[in-house]
Amino acid sequence: MSRTTISPATTNALAAQLTRPGYLVYIGWAVPVRLSSRADLTWDSYLYIGFGVTPGGLDWSGTAEQGGTLKLDNSSGDYSVMALGEGVADVPIKVWAYDAAATATADPVPVFDGVGDSCEIMPDAITIRVTSKRSRSLYAPRAYITQDAGFSIVPPEGKTIQWGGQRYTFSRQR
Repeated sequence: MSRTTISPATTNALAAQLTRPGYLVYIGWAVPVRLSSRADLTWDSYLYIGFGVTPGGLDWSGTAEQGGTLKLDNSSGDYSVMALGEGVADVPIKVWAYDAAATATADPVPVFDGVGDSCEIMPDAITIRVTSKRSRSLYAPRAYITQDAGFSIVPPEGKTIQWGGQRYTFSRQR
């Protein structure tokens, strides 16, 4: 993702002799989780809790795909419960970088906007792999099997077939 302008406060913070960088992280579970890698911070009318969150390896490929990881402290077990209960696949995730001296609404810079992909749960931490593409848009089918598309025999709705290690269920949803 790109941003054409950086706020004056962020510019001054970056030019300072001492910087205090941090990240704001949003995870869109049923009850959204908002975390700060530094202290508690109210930003854009939301409270971001200062908690052990560490973005890692956020990168962009030549095709504009993004990827990386988010490591969350899991000493209480709360995040493993959320990850197991609701999953992480296709859960919206956003990350902003900021400096402790520049926390106004326009100051944090977006560095990731995508979804969760997979998750590794350990006793003390969970690591969520993040990606820019939703799995729903990555996988087949990309064509609809309908009479309009030239198919004369259409399987009944709900019929399931196995093919190439995947399971496909026919539905009328478009």
